[in-house]
Amino acid sequence: MPYGLFSAPVKQGSRPSKEEEEKQDYYLNMGYAIRTLREEFPEVFYKELSFDIYRIFFKALCIDLVSVWQPVENTIMVRWTIHGVPRIPWESRGRFDGTSIYKLDREGKIFEHRVDNIALNSPPKFSVLGVEDLIKSLGYPSTPRPTYFEISSTSSSSSERT
Repeated sequence: MPYGLFSAPVKQGSRPSKEEEEKQDYYLNMGYAIRTLREEFPEVFYKELSFDIYRIFFKALCIDLVSVWQPVENTIMVRWTIHGVPRIPWESRGRFDGTSIYKLDREGKIFEHRVDNIALNSPPKFSVLGVEDLIKSLGYPSTPRPTYFEISSTSSSSSERT
């Protein structure tokens, strides 16, 4: 079989059309945006942006990147969980689950970031019981009462009469 049957035709000396160049730039920029989000999102509280307001309430913050996906063209979604250790010792640890929605322009660059579906102090996926709670939850099994073997007082008194 000739090689030409399986290769794409290439015009010598021709440049891609403006539309093809824009499409290539779009996908290049979108890929860069996704890669940047994956790499830098977990460090969002520690890099150049100012998140001082969050550090007022928490002495330690970390973010877990749960997933990054592209549900539709021009949109990137990120699911994340933020964990915080409060400065006040009697407060419980903070946990915030949410999603970030990034909108891309025609060039594949982010022009909008929206935070959505925030669940404050969402319950953990499971909880570990303490020893005392575990023992209480086991309880003591009750002893079965075989009531069907008992003779009722009414039936025994009627049988004695006959």
